[in-house]
Amino acid sequence: MRKIILSGDINEESFAEFCEQMDELENVPSGAKTDDIELVLNSTGGNALDAVAFMSRMRLSPCDVNVTVFGLAGSAAVLILASGDYRRMTQESWVMVHEDSASYRAVTTSQLEKEAIMARKFEDQWDEIMERVSGTKKDVWKELHRNGDLYLTPKECVSLGICDEVV
Repeated sequence: MRKIILSGDINEESFAEFCEQMDELENVPSGAKTDDIELVLNSTGGNALDAVAFMSRMRLSPCDVNVTVFGLAGSAAVLILASGDYRRMTQESWVMVHEDSASYRAVTTSQLEKEAIMARKFEDQWDEIMERVSGTKKDVWKELHRNGDLYLTPKECVSLGICDEVV
């Protein structure tokens, strides 16, 4: 199995590097069997929109992209874990979910109100994606991430549908 290691922040740079590695691993002669790609994940998270880009790139791959968590899949990295074709976590690993945080770029009341509306729209989209990739209802995800930083064990992740196996 071919591997990509994603350790550190989820951001534009890590996404660009991931895309380059995926392109290289997917580049097989026409008609040749494409092997699975294993994404080894250990990340505290990062930019949620970049995590959506990771998910989209994984979904467009002609290969199965399997994810194994060593350590932590936090915040935005949870979506990457949940989007794998097969998802595993080591017994010692953790997942952390939390409420979306605004960028705090707003300086006026109207800008702050607009940013709050956008943050709620994005949270709603995130919950819909998590429902689609995990099979766990949107309302459950909404409740989970609005409880502040919530750390989940691998067994809890299996029951929520974001992990298939604890190793």
